[in-house]
Amino acid sequence: MEQFVSPRKIVASAGAFIFGGIALNLLLHPLGSHEMMGFLLFLITGAVLYYGLLALHRINRMLTIALLGLIGIGSMVTAVYLLLHPVAH
Repeated sequence: MEQFVSPRKIVASAGAFIFGGIALNLLLHPLGSHEMMGFLLFLITGAVLYYGLLALHRINRMLTIALLGLIGIGSMVTAVYLLLHPVAH
């Protein structure tokens, strides 16, 4: 008897491993309070976007694709902006 695992469960499990690994990294490599807040903001934002888009994909696939396109374009615009206007550290 062959059992079928849905792609949704695989993608949700992959997200759990990805974000769990990022959270584990925070425990293994302690940071200062300022860096930790940025790290947690990145982690929470990424997880909310990931699982939000995963849930939205079940409701409206085209809207999900459009949002992913906007996120991709926004990322490229941000990368070009940061190349042209470097941040002093």
